[in-house]
Amino acid sequence: MIHIDGYDIAVTRGDSMPLRIDLSGCDLPEGSRAVFTVKKRLRDEQPLVEKHCDASGEVVSLWLSPQDTDLPPGHYVWDVRLTMPMEDGVTEVFTPMDHAVLIILEAVGRV
Repeated sequence: MIHIDGYDIAVTRGDSMPLRIDLSGCDLPEGSRAVFTVKKRLRDEQPLVEKHCDASGEVVSLWLSPQDTDLPPGHYVWDVRLTMPMEDGVTEVFTPMDHAVLIILEAVGRV
């Protein structure tokens, strides 16, 4: 089961799902990257899941694999941060959205 409400997501543990983030209007330079993270709590330093992908288009397409959702059932927070290369070699980071909730549901009837 997958349910997306705004940015909040509910997914059955161990399932896979596509996740598309609309970045139209951001006008990101070539070489921009998206970093998707899942944490148990906002204050956690290390994410439980971290995925990197190209963000030079208007839509970032991420694929959550069964390993990414094989977390204990419960509530998590997720976000997408963008990194943009700058002319002076520095990388600028910003978050195009607030943190959202990822709910991992208990798998029912699975072995």
